[in-house]
Amino acid sequence: MPEQAAVDEERYIVEVIGELPYYVPMPQDATLAPNSIGAQPFQLYFQHFRPLRHPDDSQGEGVDDRIGTFIKSRVHICFRASVLPSEAEKDAYEEKALNLTNKALTSMRYAVLDHTITHVNKFQRTSIHVWEIAADGKAMPAGTFAEKTSYSPFGIGPQRTLTEAAVNRVWWIFNDLEPMNPAFLLILDARYHNAVHDIPRAILDVATALEINIDSLVNRYSLRDRTLSQIDLENKGIYELYDAVLLQAAGHSLHERPALFADLEYIREIRNSIVHEWKPEFHVSKGLRDRSKYLAQHQQRDGHVISTTHEVDGLIASGMEIIRFCVEAFKTKYSIR
Repeated sequence: MPEQAAVDEERYIVEVIGELPYYVPMPQDATLAPNSIGAQPFQLYFQHFRPLRHPDDSQGEGVDDRIGTFIKSRVHICFRASVLPSEAEKDAYEEKALNLTNKALTSMRYAVLDHTITHVNKFQRTSIHVWEIAADGKAMPAGTFAEKTSYSPFGIGPQRTLTEAAVNRVWWIFNDLEPMNPAFLLILDARYHNAVHDIPRAILDVATALEINIDSLVNRYSLRDRTLSQIDLENKGIYELYDAVLLQAAGHSLHERPALFADLEYIREIRNSIVHEWKPEFHVSKGLRDRSKYLAQHQQRDGHVISTTHEVDGLIASGMEIIRFCVEAFKTKYSIR
């Protein structure tokens, strides 16, 4: 139950309780709250419990192996609200709670340099309760509008089977007869990190895929056309790679697809913000302002912070389309199908 609160215009408290897959080494009496002006008020704290287990289990008491832990934690996040929340708002509150929880986990991970404190993609169990603040300042139950269990993004899914063509391709790749494009592997990493709600790392994966894409294609196809080995790839900026270098190597520039080139610049600037500040925020930098042909589009999103996995899905899709544009350009020129 949340603490008693003074009566004001925010009559309701929305409490999100999320069960984590492991124990969080945070004292139960420690509370996190925002201190920036204008931030939405909230309180965040952790509680610990021993989940039920099979009596014949041999792992003993107090086990914390981060996988099948017998000490777990729940996070409680309390938000203030001026009106009674609706059923339709439950997902938004859960996502806000998950974002704040991951921010707290990242802060702990960094503060104590403990790599076992990791992002959580979903709460294993979630309950959302609403409390109404009475005239005497006490919080009274006003309802529970969400209780559910999550099996992680990959725990339960439809049964699938590879086609015969896919199995044949697996055989070629497994036997090192078809090289794997590292850019596509990084895109897969981006999808995974986004699924487990690690937004900065997912964007870094996409940005890295775009950084190595042109070099990888030039090096791969130089085995078929030795003239490609004469292309100077040293000290080339990423935008030069997708313009002059791509034009020289494959006869096309990404500027042929203005929306994709703008997306390339957008992803790159967000990547720079993450690298320097670990914050997925887009800014129109001086370099971008001096160089870009797409400032009108960029200025509309200057200062935007990527905060949802849905937005990252869009960045991943753009990254994949950029990579495929380049792959097809090389395939077309060098007649490989």
